[in-house]
Amino acid sequence: LKVTKEGMKVAKVADKSPFAEHLKAGDVIAAVTGVKTATAPAFRRELRRGIIEGAVLLDVTRGKEKVELLVP
Repeated sequence: LKVTKEGMKVAKVADKSPFAEHLKAGDVIAAVTGVKTATAPAFRRELRRGIIEGAVLLDVTRGKEKVELLVP
């Protein structure tokens, strides 16, 4: 991930990651479960919270399209 002013930009997704079937390189994650994640620590904190709860909802910009992705 790379921090941008829009959010966390995905550089690469590991093949065996739970995110592999949901995210693509170039996606920008603007929020995790409704919380803006403009910094790496904020992103990690919200991701951990989602893991504890069983899933995370990602607000993602893919090209010009905005999508919500539920990742168990």
